[in-house]
Amino acid sequence: MEERELVQRVLRGEEKAAQDLVAAYRDYMYKTCANVLGYRDPDAEDMVQEAFMIAFKKLPEFEFRAPLKSWLAQICAYLCYRNIRKRNRMILTLDEDLENLAQKAARALTERKNSDEERQEKLDFLDGCLRKISEDCRRILEMRGKEEQSYAAIGKTLKIPMGTVMSRIARCKEALKVLVLRTSKEEMP
Repeated sequence: MEERELVQRVLRGEEKAAQDLVAAYRDYMYKTCANVLGYRDPDAEDMVQEAFMIAFKKLPEFEFRAPLKSWLAQICAYLCYRNIRKRNRMILTLDEDLENLAQKAARALTERKNSDEERQEKLDFLDGCLRKISEDCRRILEMRGKEEQSYAAIGKTLKIPMGTVMSRIARCKEALKVLVLRTSKEEMP
C-alpha cells in the first residue's frame, strides 16, 4: 500500500489504517531510537510510542516532501535527543545534590570532631579541677559520676548512711563548682 493512501485512510479515522501504519513503521522507528539512545536502552520503546502519538497528531500537516519513514524517524530522533538532554540535566542535578551532601557531611564531621575535641578539653579541665579538691570529695564524686554507682552502693562501700552520701555529694559538687569557676577565671586572658 502506498504511503499517501495509508495516510489518507488514517486521516479519515480508519482504525485499521492506524494499526497498519504502526505495524509498518514500528520496527524502523525502534531501530532509530536504539541507534540514538543505545542498544537495549529502556526508554527506546517509550520514545517510539511518544513519536507515534505526535505523528498521529501532526499527520494532517505532513506534506509528503520526504518519505513518511524519514519524517517518523526525525520525530524519533528529536524525542531521543530531548530525552538525552533531560538525562544530562538530571545527572547534573544529582551530581550537585551529591556534592552538597558530601560538603554537608564533611562540615558535620568537622563540627563533630571540633565538638568532640571541645568536650574532651572540658573533661580534661574538669579532671584537673577534681585533682585539686580533697581526696574524700574526689572519691565520692568519681564513684557517683564516673562509676555511676547508686547512693546505696556508695554508702555500702564507704560504710556511711545513704543520707550522709547524699549530703557529701551535694557539698563536694558545690566545692567543685566554686573551684571550676575560680580556675576558669584565672585561665582566661
